[in-house]
Amino acid sequence: MSEITVRVATPYDADGISRVKIDTWRYAYKHILDPTVLKELDVARDSAKWKERLSESGERERCLVACEQDRVVGFLYLGPNRFDEVDCDGELQAIYVLPSHHRRGVGHMMLREGVDWMVADGFKSMAVFVFRDNPIGVGFYRSTGAELHDEAELEIGGKKYPDQCYVWPSLADLQSKLRQGE
Repeated sequence: MSEITVRVATPYDADGISRVKIDTWRYAYKHILDPTVLKELDVARDSAKWKERLSESGERERCLVACEQDRVVGFLYLGPNRFDEVDCDGELQAIYVLPSHHRRGVGHMMLREGVDWMVADGFKSMAVFVFRDNPIGVGFYRSTGAELHDEAELEIGGKKYPDQCYVWPSLADLQSKLRQGE
């Protein structure tokens, strides 16, 4: 196994981020989402959106990429909470790791770096939303101490899917927990 490094993403990482996102969605959500949704995912289209998003990210947002040599094998996106119904100031908006790199600590490495940044930037708590039927995501969040907040539905492609919101009430506690695993 080559060394994995984590760094702040740039717009030049958009293609790698899109490949990770699409490969991960097709792997982790194949039993959740309508197959048409997964089939219609397009790296070029998604990459253009990521390039724009990364170019326009504000100071209170951060995208990190995990790289093996020069290849993006995972990414994470953090920022202010976008949902009023959850009493957290921060949100883990996305975290994906290529299936070939699961269970190698890549997600924990990125989360540790991201939480360090959030704490330094003054965030106190964090929410994340995940498909209820995604055991990989749910298991990862629970393993880091996230607590179930509520359940709802997310609409994608005209269909509704059950999702859950998890919260870390204290980013300082999460930071400490993640640092214990170093």
